[in-house]
Amino acid sequence: MASSAATIFILRKRTAHLDKKSIYPVPLYPILPIIFIAAYTFVAFSIYADDPNAALNGLYIFVSFLVVYFVSRWFNKK
Repeated sequence: MASSAATIFILRKRTAHLDKKSIYPVPLYPILPIIFIAAYTFVAFSIYADDPNAALNGLYIFVSFLVVYFVSRWFNKK
């Protein structure tokens, strides 16, 4: 969830040439996304402290889907 919330910064940078008030409106930007990312990072560390195996399994799944995403992007460019 924190990684998906971090994409707001990427989307804002890529669409800097557009009107900032109408594209991806986020109240209290950038404070609210930073608080959201920090909260989910805290939750992730809490899960790791409570059950490291569950946290590592989630991390493995996340990384495997990232690999699938980037490999599919690489094949689509060709």
